[in-house]
Amino acid sequence: MKNSSIAVMLVTAMVLLTGCGMGNAAEHRQSSGSYIGFVTQVEAQELLINDTWFSVQDAVVINGDGDEIPVKDVGLGDKIKVEADGEISESHPRRAEAEKMSLFSDEGSMKECHAVRLVLQDPRFSEVLLHSVTKEVPGVYDVRFTDPSIGTDVRVMVNLQHERVMVPARPVTQ
Repeated sequence: MKNSSIAVMLVTAMVLLTGCGMGNAAEHRQSSGSYIGFVTQVEAQELLINDTWFSVQDAVVINGDGDEIPVKDVGLGDKIKVEADGEISESHPRRAEAEKMSLFSDEGSMKECHAVRLVLQDPRFSEVLLHSVTKEVPGVYDVRFTDPSIGTDVRVMVNLQHERVMVPARPVTQ
């Protein structure tokens, strides 16, 4: 009986202590690592890749042929693997330092890049924090993202053959 009481007290203490984390999620930081995503905004020395701003002033960029290229050659919609240097802040959007970036140039990636570029060019969306790009059927991609300017998550279908971005109809609520 005494052992079970001690066990219950230990488990309770562990649960209570686990709940006491870092009070502010915006200050939480993640360790460095590699991330694959699409460039959705380009600033002077920063690239927005998915939902993270990467500082690229000291980054090395490798193209699909394995050659080093200037950072200025990275463009909107490019699919890229980023090796982050240091910590990634958990602000929104997140921030990190890019150490090395590798561009994807295989056929599948190029089609995904084209789908993302069509979304970025669509005047209905002003800012794209990309979540996913999924091939549905040949030539049709499901693209999911957040557009902070309208404050909502967005899902579109992109038809590459017709170069068209389609917003699926939402069911009418009564």
